[in-house]
Amino acid sequence: MPKLDGVTTNRLRYLGFLAFAFLIWYVGPRNLLQALAGTRFSYLLAALVLNLPLIALKTWRWQVLLLGAGIHLPFAAAWRAYAASIFVGCLTPGRLGEFIKAAYVSKSSGEVAAKALPSVLIDRLYDLYFLLVIGLIGLFHYSLAGDQASLLTLTLLAGVLFALPVIISTARLGKWLRQSPAIAKLKTSWRETLLEIHSQLASLTYTILVRGFGLTALAYLVFFFQCQLGAWGTGVRIPFLDLVLVMSITNLLTFLPVSISGIGVRDASLIVLLARFGIGQGQAVAFSLAILVIFYVGGILLGGICWVWEPVKLGTARLGGADSGDEK
Repeated sequence: MPKLDGVTTNRLRYLGFLAFAFLIWYVGPRNLLQALAGTRFSYLLAALVLNLPLIALKTWRWQVLLLGAGIHLPFAAAWRAYAASIFVGCLTPGRLGEFIKAAYVSKSSGEVAAKALPSVLIDRLYDLYFLLVIGLIGLFHYSLAGDQASLLTLTLLAGVLFALPVIISTARLGKWLRQSPAIAKLKTSWRETLLEIHSQLASLTYTILVRGFGLTALAYLVFFFQCQLGAWGTGVRIPFLDLVLVMSITNLLTFLPVSISGIGVRDASLIVLLARFGIGQGQAVAFSLAILVIFYVGGILLGGICWVWEPVKLGTARLGGADSGDEK
């Protein structure tokens, strides 16, 4: 199977824009404009304001994980770092740019970035796991997932994803990291980074992980209510529980690294899913655009301000015990 080179991988992010252009042509600009004409912007404004508590809850969750790793970062600094990471994440495929939070920790606290990476990784896994579980329920409820065997496979995958922090914190993995010839060939800074990440993961207790899950549930209650406001604002009327399932499936698909800010992917999935409730294509795309404004444009505005206030570069972060420039 041929491998994707860097150029091809970079081009994948533009597939979403091509898909979006095709959908606009397919739905018809007139139908879309008619759907947008009835938008009630007061609902969208209320949903935009709720980004503040949404980010605050996720920041609190991240702080819990940071404290478990022995890193004390003031809430205001953590909030700015989280918001700035959303800004970078919205502009990168698969939201991988959100790992910039580790660089912020290195800059603000003087800790090595590797010490913060486990918290950033687990923080991301909480969202993925939550969406995966609810998305699986949605796939089963709407009969979108093949047979029961495939559903069981996906359920096991969700379990493995949730258990990943526990699995990689085992002593056996730590021993392998220290003795593996492949790891020994890495630069000193990268080898020490891997060992630091393992050490910090091992320090996270089940109490910390459970608290993080509780904060994730609260954050997603806010998120789904924002989606409900977006639906009301664009005239989309479906039961709230169905909206939860639809948005979970849709958000899970936007993690695919074939688009920026989920453009194209989100629109297509909402057209398909909302059609089950008699929602027209133009209305579905209007709702999708409302979601784009609420979470992505809103996140870019808030995060952009924080980024301009305190920019950071990954290259300036301290990776491990040795400077990344110690070895060429």
